[in-house]
Amino acid sequence: MSPTSSPGLRAALRAELTAAMKRRDRLAMAACRSALGAIDNAEAVGIAAPRAGAIESSAVGVGAAEAQRRELSEHDVRAIVDVEVAERRAAAAELPPSVAARAADLRAEADVLATLLVGSPTEETAGDEMAAEGSRRPSWRAGHFQSPPAAMR
Repeated sequence: MSPTSSPGLRAALRAELTAAMKRRDRLAMAACRSALGAIDNAEAVGIAAPRAGAIESSAVGVGAAEAQRRELSEHDVRAIVDVEVAERRAAAAELPPSVAARAADLRAEADVLATLLVGSPTEETAGDEMAAEGSRRPSWRAGHFQSPPAAMR
């Protein structure tokens, strides 16, 4: 995560991943890891093909070959996780009845991510909520999520 990107949903995903590891909930771990990986992949910047040449013209030193990462807004991060939810639900719907257990796992993973989408503050509301709450903790703490609304199932 870059220092200037918004930590809202990404922080909620990391907190849920930690809580899922403690609970040994493999479905929640898989969903969170997949979503975090998709976010990290979206931040990657394409690298131009290396030019041929002498070794002395190559990058040298600590960090010389590092590439700048893209800055994603909270809206972008939410859109990526929303796509992850939609892909899992679509895959579960396409699976034949013979693999109903896998379809149920995909729906459960989608529900974990959908719950995080509903429970995490957006970029616009995060500052307002924290100012209104003062020193109270936000209600979307990891491990204390409610089930997603029926419309999201």
